[in-house]
Amino acid sequence: MATVTPIERAIDRVVEVLDRSRAGLFTDIDGTISQVARTPSEAIVEESPRESLRALGSALTIVGAITGRGAADAASMLGLEGTVVIGNHGYERLLRGERFIHPSALGSRASVSASTSAISSIVASTPKLNGVVVENKDLSASVHYRLVEDQERSVELLKQLAGAIAELHELDVTDGKLVIEIRPRAVVNKGTAIHDISSELGLNGIVYLGDDVTDVDAFQALKTLASPEIATLSVGVVSPETHAVVIDSADVLIEGVDGCVALLAGVAARMAPSAG
Repeated sequence: MATVTPIERAIDRVVEVLDRSRAGLFTDIDGTISQVARTPSEAIVEESPRESLRALGSALTIVGAITGRGAADAASMLGLEGTVVIGNHGYERLLRGERFIHPSALGSRASVSASTSAISSIVASTPKLNGVVVENKDLSASVHYRLVEDQERSVELLKQLAGAIAELHELDVTDGKLVIEIRPRAVVNKGTAIHDISSELGLNGIVYLGDDVTDVDAFQALKTLASPEIATLSVGVVSPETHAVVIDSADVLIEGVDGCVALLAGVAARMAPSAG
């Protein structure tokens, strides 16, 4: 297991970065502030992290979620007015009901839909893939295999299937925690998203919390943004399923969703003690 940072020290480091005139905190959702559920639709964000994010929204320039979920789905989970939600790994942004879609994703919607339908059809007719959940998120798709019983025999088949269909439709495939992601072929990810919004707002203190391989793009983007004028901090939320690249890329490691929730509560208590 990776060596985690004591929670009080982690709070100190986050507050140090955010205690600037223009600062922002961004977080992934699943596996970071929400326990990973059997299926995506079963996941929830508990009141504690929601309240912490709400409080921090009054103390910081911006608080946002950057997630692989569709932005509307993520916004519904959070239920926080004024929180920017960047969905589909950076392909869309939602704030106060207004949705912006990255131009590079607009032409791929039909391909994502066709790929999702093809994979779903094959999964439904293949007994060894029983338990696979195929999710069309409009601008990208996810193929979840957490519920597959014999993963050793089935996952390689599933990856070959998803890869072949994605290639046929000129889409890219990436891996995550027990999930295969199908995305448009464009250099858009959580890293480009956090870079763009931080630059737009002129942030000089930026913190990002995440737990999966796709969050590494955001971790790396923070390293490129860091300078004598801009402080950044990437917080990796680790579990037994965490990929080594997440552990190696993060500045600070926190143990599990419960640790991340405690971190947010501690930061909110320090930075917005009168909120809530």
